[in-house]
Amino acid sequence: MARIGPESLTEFEDRLLYHLVDLTGHGPADLDTAVSEADLAVRLAGELAITPDFPRSEGFFASPAHRKIIAGMKALESGGLVQIKAWAGSPWQIWPKLVGRRKVTSWQQAWQQQQRVLDRRTPRRPAAEVAMTPITQKQAQRFQFLHKLYEVTDGDKFADINMFELGTSLGYSRELTSSLVQYLEGEGLIEGNSFGGGISISHRGVVEVEQALTKPEIPTDHFPAHVVNVYGNMIGSQIQQASPGASQVLQSAEAQQVRVRELVRLIESSLDQLGLDQEASAEIRSDLGSIKAQLDSPKPKFPIIALSLGSIRGVLEGATGHVVAHEIIAKILPLLGA
Repeated sequence: MARIGPESLTEFEDRLLYHLVDLTGHGPADLDTAVSEADLAVRLAGELAITPDFPRSEGFFASPAHRKIIAGMKALESGGLVQIKAWAGSPWQIWPKLVGRRKVTSWQQAWQQQQRVLDRRTPRRPAAEVAMTPITQKQAQRFQFLHKLYEVTDGDKFADINMFELGTSLGYSRELTSSLVQYLEGEGLIEGNSFGGGISISHRGVVEVEQALTKPEIPTDHFPAHVVNVYGNMIGSQIQQASPGASQVLQSAEAQQVRVRELVRLIESSLDQLGLDQEASAEIRSDLGSIKAQLDSPKPKFPIIALSLGSIRGVLEGATGHVVAHEIIAKILPLLGA
């Protein structure tokens, strides 16, 4: 069967461009919305034969994976598809140009048309048979989660909801909820707004849900028609629409940023006292650099901050005999929702 989606792109540079646009969005992009080569490497970790956390390490910048990302970006830049700002000793800032965004849009439109043709040709299976398909179950769980988020926020992209409380209301474990959020955020349907699990629905997510519910017989970009038809009526109503009683993130993103800045200062002032080896100290300094870069950005990417905090926590757990290490870990855990 012919592949539909970014995996159908045969050239590495094309897949790189797709993920760049997916990360920065289809709207006008500039330095404020730019991403780094590490952000792209996380998306392509499987293809680059690296772990998702490796691009946040100091070793990434001297690795073959980094060189491949750089070579691909230079090729896209020479083709007039992306813009790059590079500073010596610092991560690149990369964003797509209009022609690059249009190219990705044309691919997505072609994939959608191919999927519609395929859906029309594919015989409808009984609902029970569809329900037993593992892939269909995963698609349904994503749709249920996204729809529930749409319900509780009333489609308001500025309303923050705790993802774990939302998952619990659907009977999902923390592990399953994290997996669903990772996918939906990667597809641009939701946004991570705080370090303890705060999320909100994006404009693309609102469009996706409303398209699925108003025309359930037509597949959307992310959900086949049979998923909406079979599971659409199974979406529970346990969470009321946004109201004073709805479970929402109590702390604003701004307040958490203040807490993270204070934590960064504590770690920087204490690093030499922790008795870590040179490699561990360098890893923490690299993570701190990533955190500060996001905090200084007009549009900080909270999942990147959380990933870096988790990395620092992992390193410090090897130094738990030190009182300050215990203090730092204790301050990190609430920010990660642990």
